[in-house]
Amino acid sequence: MPRTDAAAARRRLIFEELYILQLGIFLMRGHGRKITGAPMRELDLAPFWRSLPYAPTGAQRRSAEEICHDLCGQTPMNRLLQGDVGSGKTLVAAAAIWFAAQNGWQSAMLAPTEILARQHAANLADRLEPFGVNVTLLVGGMKAAEKRVALAAIADGRAGLVVGTHAVLTDSVVFKNLGLAIVDEQHRFGVRQRGILAGKANNPHLLVMSATPIPRISPSWMSCPPAASPSRPGSSLAKSAAICTAFWKNRSPQGIRYISSARPLRKTKWIPA
Repeated sequence: MPRTDAAAARRRLIFEELYILQLGIFLMRGHGRKITGAPMRELDLAPFWRSLPYAPTGAQRRSAEEICHDLCGQTPMNRLLQGDVGSGKTLVAAAAIWFAAQNGWQSAMLAPTEILARQHAANLADRLEPFGVNVTLLVGGMKAAEKRVALAAIADGRAGLVVGTHAVLTDSVVFKNLGLAIVDEQHRFGVRQRGILAGKANNPHLLVMSATPIPRISPSWMSCPPAASPSRPGSSLAKSAAICTAFWKNRSPQGIRYISSARPLRKTKWIPA
């Protein structure tokens, strides 16, 4: 084959791959334009910040305020909250849960392990129960009687926050008014699992969190540039600030179908340690 023909064939293959990628991105964007089923109004986070035994960092405040601003949008929020271990992602999530509760909506947090779910439930109860937000734990290791009590609280709305493992994804879990779905360590869950959680309500808001996101695609392709940059030079986040983790399975037609069933990550949040 002449060299010119080989170059033309290579260009054609590159074009086809990028064309399929763009089609998938357009499908994601269109899916994200649905009207949210959990409308919220702007609220001052000052009462929540004052309840803390310490002062939050500027990046934590900024991240929480921008997330809460997105919760008031007409379309469902879909954010990735990324930060090093110990940077305060759970605190930011707690502020968002408090915000949703003040607007009358339930929240759910999905954790990959029972140990982590119990840890989150205990920590979030300390932060939220003083405001009347009942934190309910739901994991596979619970006794049948405990599960029945938890499921009843979720169904009638007494559970303002549900923290659990894959048990939250079962058909027996029915929320009264789920408005905010949170997935911790998002890289340990598949697109279908995140979709099941979000599917337990009518277009709820979605927040995924990770300390170790897998670089998948440039933010310029996704139109989701980082909303904030790490303030600490040389940190692992600073080195990866040009990367946006997206709901991208792979580059096959099956991956495109996964994309079409997930909303796009419009913005990325970076929290310095």
